[in-house]
Amino acid sequence: IQPLPKNTNGEEIMSFSSPYNFIPMSETVHYPEWKDITHDQPEEDTLSGTITYELENYSPLLIGDENTKKDDINEVHFFKTPDHKYAIPGSSLKGMIRNWIEIATHSKMNLINDDWLSYRDLHNKEYIDKIAKQGGSKAGWLRFEDNEWRLYSADLWFVKSKDINDLYGKKVIQEKSTALDAYQRLNGIKQIFFTEELTDKKRKATLISKDKKNSPNEGWLIFTGQIQSLDDTNKFAKKHHYVFSDPKDKDKLNLNTNVLAAFLQMVDKDKDKNLFQYFKKQKHKNGIPVFYLTEKNAVAHIGFSKMLRLTYKHPVKELKYDSHNEKTSKLDFSELLFGSINDNQKLKGRVNFSLATCQTNSEPYALPPTVLGSPKNSFYPAYIDQTSAKGQYNTYNQNKAKLAGFKRYGVHLN
Repeated sequence: IQPLPKNTNGEEIMSFSSPYNFIPMSETVHYPEWKDITHDQPEEDTLSGTITYELENYSPLLIGDENTKKDDINEVHFFKTPDHKYAIPGSSLKGMIRNWIEIATHSKMNLINDDWLSYRDLHNKEYIDKIAKQGGSKAGWLRFEDNEWRLYSADLWFVKSKDINDLYGKKVIQEKSTALDAYQRLNGIKQIFFTEELTDKKRKATLISKDKKNSPNEGWLIFTGQIQSLDDTNKFAKKHHYVFSDPKDKDKLNLNTNVLAAFLQMVDKDKDKNLFQYFKKQKHKNGIPVFYLTEKNAVAHIGFSKMLRLTYKHPVKELKYDSHNEKTSKLDFSELLFGSINDNQKLKGRVNFSLATCQTNSEPYALPPTVLGSPKNSFYPAYIDQTSAKGQYNTYNQNKAKLAGFKRYGVHLN
């Protein structure tokens, strides 16, 4: 992070060093006067033609096509035509040119990943305040009933990892073990019986047993997260998991459609995807165990851990200028030129790009094993405009926040 520069009013704004930059999107979208032209009837004085051009790359170039696997490493091979000539597909060139046309003609920013993003940041005051305000997240069961998802509250107790391993006589929970690993070792969500203790303002399940005898309480063993250490000497290591009661069927919670959509999108990614799919296949009678937070008497966040990931207030698409989100039958310059498929109108494109084939006797060379990064729009210091930021970064939570614009990578000369 660089020292904070100042804007025209002398106020500090947020900045960062990056291999790419952003060209701001226009506040208004331009719709050409000739927007009503069609393919059905040619206009007077219009032109058609062909543009022939030649490309020369000054740095190594890779247009990926075929993927093969060798020694557990994926190899990406350069695109080739059926007659084995290296080439750049017309669709790749068309996408590149269209992006520049969108910028130059103040067209809508259409081609983005419209995600619901979430965050878990223990160093973020905003995150800690939201967790603390509700007294911590609560336990619940998510069930699909009558063609809709419903959430019911449940009681929650803490249970020691060591007690779980002692109960089952095997290493259910191991170093670097995930929640999914533990469920698979036990073959599902297991019912246990226990005695309740209240210590440090926490309800704890002790004297856990598989037998109801001499155990006044019953519940279901719920695992979360990843275990770093089972050694009691490491005070920062996670040492507990949880016990959920049966759902309180009378406590059906107010579940906002956007909150549910954000959760379902979030669990369709990364490690949560496997856990969610596992729960669905298990078809437990109570449903899927989750944690949740409420705001204004409605569920605002859902997750698979007690320190759950919080969903940002706005999805990516909402942080475009209003003119870019406007629902209209009018088409901007790039849509008129390259075509459009949307809810309001469908139009065939007016330009075609052919292959750009290699004209020299170039041969590829192998790169060493390389980890390729993909765009991460969750990195809000870059993807959110920071010119109005004062002391703290703008995020997807602010109503005033806007996307930084069109991302462009700098040219590499060597």
